[in-house]
Amino acid sequence: MSEMLTLAGLGGAALSEGIRFLYGQAEELLSRRREERANGVRTETEPSPSAAPTTEPTAPDHAVIERFEQDMRALMDELEPYRAGSASPVLADPANRQLIASAEELRLILSVVHGRSIVPPGKEPAQTVDVQFDVEQVAGYVAGVRGQAPADIKVRLSAGTVEPGARAIGVDFGSGS
Repeated sequence: MSEMLTLAGLGGAALSEGIRFLYGQAEELLSRRREERANGVRTETEPSPSAAPTTEPTAPDHAVIERFEQDMRALMDELEPYRAGSASPVLADPANRQLIASAEELRLILSVVHGRSIVPPGKEPAQTVDVQFDVEQVAGYVAGVRGQAPADIKVRLSAGTVEPGARAIGVDFGSGS
């Protein structure tokens, strides 16, 4: 069976270290963003849709940070018990699918912010799957990619109208219903 997520194949100690790394990266980004706001610095830029993905370090995209700030904060709240400096750090359980999903979601957001794949040290970036689809109307459920994630996934979804109660999802690691 293939790994569900990039972080799923790690043991408890390694997974805890990976979560600490991701938490620290998100914490640093949000801290810098907070300082920039306090100093009146506005550095929003819209990423170029034609920019090719890279594994080279890039400057964080401040517009993306702002767009995902609440998601990052919510994920950080979930992962707080595993972070470095926590009052009583917990060893991550690789069998905890919700923990893995939260850590993977934070990793994916950080990858989008930096414009490159964020992977645990010593692990090669996964192959990137690039999906683009346009729909005029969604009355039920549509997902660009659904199921397991053996690769980094880049999805561009454009939906004209999403009816009340309907869902348009770029990547769905859940049940999809």
